[in-house]
Amino acid sequence: MKIAKIPAPMSIVLTICDKDMSDELETYLTEKHLKNGIIFSGKGTSESNIADIFGFGIEDRSIFAVMVPSDKKDKYLKDIVNVTRIEKDQYGLAMLIDPSSASSPLLELMGIEV
Repeated sequence: MKIAKIPAPMSIVLTICDKDMSDELETYLTEKHLKNGIIFSGKGTSESNIADIFGFGIEDRSIFAVMVPSDKKDKYLKDIVNVTRIEKDQYGLAMLIDPSSASSPLLELMGIEV
């Protein structure tokens, strides 16, 4: 896997959205030149654990994690909430994570050297 070189300081925006919003979110991320990717889709036990934590199943959800410059994190988070319509008529979650608090497996999935 090619390791991404990310200038610091950075933040991670983690987004869980309805699958029908995935294309719109991917288009937005691509237009903003943000590294993006669907991180996982849970099945079985992991799905029920995610349902317990977030209050919904994962089969009909997409999960994205993207690195953004810390000085623009609030703007990107607000844009992502608008694109995915989480606060209007869709279920989901968008949150900021400090990379120093992210787990190594998450960072490795994102192609970031840990």
